[in-house]
Amino acid sequence: MMVRQAIIPAAGLSRRLHPFTLGIPKIFLPVSNGDSEVIMLLEHLLDELIKAHITRIGIVCSPLDKRLYAAALESIIGRFDAGTVSRVEEIKLIRQPVPDGLGGAILACEKWLHDNPFAVVLGDHWFKSTNHVPVLRQLVEKSGRSKKNVLGVYLKSDIPNRSYVNIRHDEQSGNIYMVDRIDTRSGPVGILMEGDHIPLYSPEKWCVMGAYIAQTDTFKKLHNLKRKVGEGSEIPWIDLIRSQVREGRVGAVNVDGESIEVGDPEQLAEYYRVHVPATDDS
Repeated sequence: MMVRQAIIPAAGLSRRLHPFTLGIPKIFLPVSNGDSEVIMLLEHLLDELIKAHITRIGIVCSPLDKRLYAAALESIIGRFDAGTVSRVEEIKLIRQPVPDGLGGAILACEKWLHDNPFAVVLGDHWFKSTNHVPVLRQLVEKSGRSKKNVLGVYLKSDIPNRSYVNIRHDEQSGNIYMVDRIDTRSGPVGILMEGDHIPLYSPEKWCVMGAYIAQTDTFKKLHNLKRKVGEGSEIPWIDLIRSQVREGRVGAVNVDGESIEVGDPEQLAEYYRVHVPATDDS
């Protein structure tokens, strides 16, 4: 079935951005709306999801921040026009009881998702399309009714500290390519690994976006990982994806656009330099 529900994991402690995020979650950081207006990152993500025809949105937050998120949501929804609001069935705040990582955030949504595929949109990413179709809408529409877990990817040569994938062009099925490998190491720009050991120089890499489509087999694997690491420990999302890659269960779609991880200090500084309009204090 076509994906119509999504979760935004946003319960992280944002330690990389301290002291700037000591008082607010990073999903409340100011970002550009693509024009000249500065808005909250949460508003940007909700707008992207609604434009992707997502009708059920779960926002994962810390129990301590739930009132803060509720007040922010009320303000954001008040800014949307009536037509936009009418397209959404539900926006729900979901508690992540313990800080057990991205895997734990996804597990916290298991019952709410009703055993249907869903989009995961990381709460510290900003998206920009390079055509007239919003980034998350491209991801949802290109994924279609695929039974695979689908990563959004795009070609980029100059982003530090990001994950990269190898994809097999010769096994394309519709818009979806097979993922051979995912690499989270931030090595020299332009180095791709083809196969296990052979480096192949390329001016660009397939960079993983901060959004993907997940199937319901995700939960069984996350429960197994939780038992492996122990109650309360961080459940490593990357181990989940790598196991699904080995099983041939992960595809990728090429999205015309980019995502910037504003939760990373280097990327945040560059983002503000390029995308956020300067204010005139004179």
